[in-house]
Amino acid sequence: MKIIKSLLLFFLGIIIVTTGLIYLLPGYDLYVVKSNSMKPVFQAGDIIIAVPPNSMLGGHVETGSIVVYDTSSGPVTHRVIEHDFFSVKTKGDANNAPDPYAIAISDIKGIQIFSIPKLGYAANFVQTRTGWFLCILLPSFLLVVWIVIEILKEAFKKAETPIANKNPDGFGRAFNKGDSHE
Repeated sequence: MKIIKSLLLFFLGIIIVTTGLIYLLPGYDLYVVKSNSMKPVFQAGDIIIAVPPNSMLGGHVETGSIVVYDTSSGPVTHRVIEHDFFSVKTKGDANNAPDPYAIAISDIKGIQIFSIPKLGYAANFVQTRTGWFLCILLPSFLLVVWIVIEILKEAFKKAETPIANKNPDGFGRAFNKGDSHE
């Protein structure tokens, strides 16, 4: 049981560190997939991790790359089907026709490198009022209550321990009246 607990904590730590790095590094982002246009590669509710084009992890935008770009209705993640030096044509894998417009290479926000199935549902839930309460506020409150209880336990434990009597003769033993010192 301890091994399983340690492994879970280890993987949770890796996820937190990776997510933190993605959040802090410029151009690295997480996106929640909103439609099934890229099915079977990923589908609605998945999270994708995208890195900047021409970065060490992302490489160059090429035919076959899955890219993220912004539109007026939000970010879109589609595969590059045509490429020239200035723009790309994209298409969702599940769509019958390519997207009706070309995307300037400078407008590409990222190249998809990894996806996490169904985690987008949890991310969307946390952004709701109920999700924020259940996932952030309630655990934080419970953690504070637990810490206060532990502090109070320690304070009362120290108050209950007897204070050692100082012996005037210096031998570490206290004597009552009438005890013999012989």
